[in-house]
Order: sequence, then structure tokens, then C-alpha cells
Amino acid sequence: MNTNRIPGTIRRHITFANLAASLALFLALGGVSYAAATLPAKSVGTKQLKKNSVTSAKLKNRTITASDIRSNTLTGNQVNEATLGTVPRAAGADQAGSATNQAIAYATATSSASDDNPDVARASAKEIPLVSHGAITIYAKCFTETDAKRTYYETYARTSAPGSLLIGYSTSDDADGNPSLNPSTLETDRQLSYTYSGENSSSYDYATAASVLGPEGRGLMFDVLAWARNGSPIDPPKSLPEGNSCAFQLTGFKVN
Repeated sequence: MNTNRIPGTIRRHITFANLAASLALFLALGGVSYAAATLPAKSVGTKQLKKNSVTSAKLKNRTITASDIRSNTLTGNQVNEATLGTVPRAAGADQAGSATNQAIAYATATSSASDDNPDVARASAKEIPLVSHGAITIYAKCFTETDAKRTYYETYARTSAPGSLLIGYSTSDDADGNPSLNPSTLETDRQLSYTYSGENSSSYDYATAASVLGPEGRGLMFDVLAWARNGSPIDPPKSLPEGNSCAFQLTGFKVN
């Protein structure tokens, strides 16, 4: 500083201490921007950041990783469900459940065996498959007792696995295997429903809420409605073939 231009009275009072104080004041008031622009590397931490000061615009794209996010904090509101695939263990859920996969079967058949003894006719009658699931199969038979002029329809459950369960509810069933059902259970003890029609007549029967489950829990829950016809009834069901015949309708669900 050129002190020759300062009046003598003022010049006599300027000292080094005065100059140092003035310089300090200048830096305090005007040197902030300079200090901020020359901060040492890695010197700014959480204490220097204001709350909510870091915004999305200041974040570099695709730099946030899973380790940066606290566990169990994201919810469905943050996830676009349309981008998600099927969860591996849930892939089978489309085919599972306690009441899934509606199982409907319908069949008609003419009497496939006849004898004066209905037990002999039953044993030789052909099986009419209705539905299978897991170890469980539901089938039917249609046969005729010749001397009594009766046509029978009967439905049965079968299992290929020991330890299965058979629970049948019907107006006329002979499910003596209830509740246990095994591959060795006699056919007459696996009967779910039956009826017969007399000479030149027709009849029907039903089993409701029948359940047949294998040991692993897979099986069927269903209702069975069936008809039997003998000879030439006056007004037979239109679904029945002429002569001695039967028709079966099964409606229900596959389980698991």
C-alpha cells in the first residue's frame, strides 16, 4: 500500500495490526466462495449435508444397489407388478389348490354284461372310465340281471396307493372302505353309488360331496348323477341309448 497519498494524521494511526484485521474481515465476508470451491477431497460428510438436500437429479443413474437399501423397506407401491414373472414355487399354483381344475365327465354306455346272478354280471362288466387324478380313479359299470330284468349302474373309486381315503355320501352307496381305501379293497367296498331300473323302466341316483384322496392329499371331490334304463320305458331320458343302458355325469374338482 502506498501510504504517501494518505493524510498524515490517518497515516500515523495505520499499523500492521490494523492491516491484518482488515484483511481478515475481507476474507470472512468475501472469501466464502473461494473456500467452498477449494474444499479438500473427501472432506464433506453427513454433518455438512442439509436434510433432504440430495435429490434424484443429483444421483447418478443406475448407481443405487441393493446394499444401499435397508432390508424390508420397499413395498408393493414401489414395484411395477407388470414387470414381475411367475414366482418359481408359485408356478404350480395355477394347477393346485383345494378347489381347482374343475373335473367334468359324462359318458353313456349300453349294458356290457348280463347274468341271472348280478354278482357274476358285475364281475364281467366293462369298466367305464370317468376321471383320474393322482392315485385316484373313478369309473362306472353298466350290467343286467336277466331273470329279474333289471339294469344296474354303479360307480366306484380305485386307488393305486395304500393309505387313501374314501368318503362317500349318497342315497344308496356301499362304500364300506370308508374312510380307508387301499389297492386291495374289494370292489364292492369301493362303491360310491348305484341304482337299478326294473323291466321297461328307467331310474337315477346321485352321490353328493364324495371325496376320494390319495395319501399325498391329491384326489377328487365330486357329485355323481347317473341313470339306468331297462327295455323300452314309456318316457325314457333322451340321453340314454335304447335298450339296456346307462348314463353318468360327474362334476367336481381335482384337489392339489
